[in-house]
Amino acid sequence: MIFVGLGFAVYAANILVEQAYDLALRLEVPHSVVGTTVSGIGTSLPELTIALMAAKRSKGVAIGTLIGSNITDPLLSVDIASMIHPLSISSSDNGLTMELIAPATVLGVLLALFFMRRTYRFERWEGVCLVLFYAVFLVVLQLNR
Repeated sequence: MIFVGLGFAVYAANILVEQAYDLALRLEVPHSVVGTTVSGIGTSLPELTIALMAAKRSKGVAIGTLIGSNITDPLLSVDIASMIHPLSISSSDNGLTMELIAPATVLGVLLALFFMRRTYRFERWEGVCLVLFYAVFLVVLQLNR
């Protein structure tokens, strides 16, 4: 079952990357914008599903799952991909990665850590604030493309 699941995950990831690339070309959107939104959402959906199921049963598991997967996934995927083939920031992103995406990521993480450290749990209004932060990020990203 592990190998079948891994095979489906690799196949789905390949389809996701191809479709995101085609979408970026058709909409004339920088690849960094598509990578941040479509690929980010696509890779986070399994963890989000597990976290929602865990949140109904246990409170600590959901936060641990989200934090662990959202730290481990990007770090391992970028590291392993760069070991296979060197990675670089494309000049076609018009500086969006270093001027907007990276600072927004750091700010979002700090905001989430502040909320979590405040009462050691996430309240509903804090989740709404984080979703609104992401929505504002997407709007600013579209305005700066």
